[in-house]
Amino acid sequence: MQIRPADRIAVYFPQEPPRMRAFVVAGIYETGFDNLDKLMALADIGHIQKLNGWGKDQISGYEVLANNLGKLDDITWEMRSLVGNHFYEDGSKLKVENIYQQYPQIFDWLGLLDTNALVLIFIILAVAGINMVSGLIVLILERTRFIGLLKAVGYENYRVKRIFLYQSAWLIAKGLLWGNAIGLSIGYLQNRFQLLKLEQTSYYLTSVPVHFHLADVALLNLGALVLITLVLLVPATIISRVDPVKSLRFD
Repeated sequence: MQIRPADRIAVYFPQEPPRMRAFVVAGIYETGFDNLDKLMALADIGHIQKLNGWGKDQISGYEVLANNLGKLDDITWEMRSLVGNHFYEDGSKLKVENIYQQYPQIFDWLGLLDTNALVLIFIILAVAGINMVSGLIVLILERTRFIGLLKAVGYENYRVKRIFLYQSAWLIAKGLLWGNAIGLSIGYLQNRFQLLKLEQTSYYLTSVPVHFHLADVALLNLGALVLITLVLLVPATIISRVDPVKSLRFD
């Protein structure tokens, strides 16, 4: 529309009879949501009340802000129990909607992103597990004589397995440490400088958002360490099949 602040615009209201009012543009907002930016204009409520013949205490809607979205359904139900059965003077019924019901396409899109994130995490863990299993098998094969020597001096299979599992867990922990250092550094730079940009019309955002939740980071690291260590129990069973006599001859 090529409208700028301080411009005067004519606004037509489809009433009976139709009305026109001139307004001065005080500013232009941008939320990133086309269904808001292209369809909604903010104005003094007094003008709307005057055009509709309302009193100063009459409005067409009321917005309630919730601090906890997890309780949004409970809040919606409570609001409906308070005003859901009330009617306007013209006989129309009051309606209560929450943000999920008003903009379902946005939250469906966010839910799809959450699903993609879970799939990506699963793939990363699977690749890490396969690499660690392969690495442990190679380590066991390279240390066959060492395993045979330990068994020859009286070490039980579980004690030998524990040595290799501890060594593998140490390698996993070191990898997680470096991964966290690099990942958190990149996240900080993105949060600070918005290096990765997004197409706002498609993603509703101008850059990739980054939010640090230390509890989630800690749980993800702990879960990865435990799961991969458990996966390593499978190749560790090779140790129980090592014959001390044959392994000491192994070169």
